[in-house]
Amino acid sequence: MDKDKMDLALSIARSYYQYHVPVREIMAKMSISSTSVYRILGNFATNNPQIVEEMKQNAAPESLSQENIELKKRLAAMEQELHEAKMAAAAYNKMIDIAERLYKIPVRKKSGPKQ
Repeated sequence: MDKDKMDLALSIARSYYQYHVPVREIMAKMSISSTSVYRILGNFATNNPQIVEEMKQNAAPESLSQENIELKKRLAAMEQELHEAKMAAAAYNKMIDIAERLYKIPVRKKSGPKQ
């Protein structure tokens, strides 16, 4: 393998294994197809298993953890929104129950053809 191909393979492997860059980003950055990326990664891993293991062990958790942090924040916000919506629905139901009991008039729609 000549120097340029080895440098390209090392760069792709480092991006993928060490920095957790998705294959799509590697494809866009290097202007190569996904098949080529996977072939280069496979060949590199076969020919240099020790280097790949070192890259995996020295992986930068920042990029992965940053994405996880963002997803956890988004999940927490959505859970909070869901909780508030459920509480609002329960409050509306309770309000309708009280109105029906106090004023003795049906507020809720009846299902079916006769309403």
